Amino acid sequence: METNGLEIKLNGQPVCRAGFKTDRYHLNCMLQVVRHTEQTSDQIKIIVGGTEGPTLKLVNWVEQTLREGDKITIQIVSGNYDPPVSSFDTKKDLNALNWLNNSLKDILDPDS
Repeated sequence: METNGLEIKLNGQPVCRAGFKTDRYHLNCMLQVVRHTEQTSDQIKIIVGGTEGPTLKLVNWVEQTLREGDKITIQIVSGNYDPPVSSFDTKKDLNALNWLNNSLKDILDPDS
């Protein structure tokens, strides 16, 4: 199955080739600029991640700090992709959270 992915370069250097080999997925590349009240400068990041099909597994290829002057190139690609650097199984963790919620129901809400 041929799928589309993203090739990310930072200042001309390859960062990752992100993509899935499945028929259902959500792939994104996000640039984030954040400044909290107590900070005197912005936090700037590039984040590449997504959700894999029916398993709802969240995956991440890169979360990298950027600075002024950085040049980001995003190209639509297909073919070979880098493996994600981290993943989070949402279905498994949601099942565990539901079990915990049901187990603690009487403690959390004794009047129900």
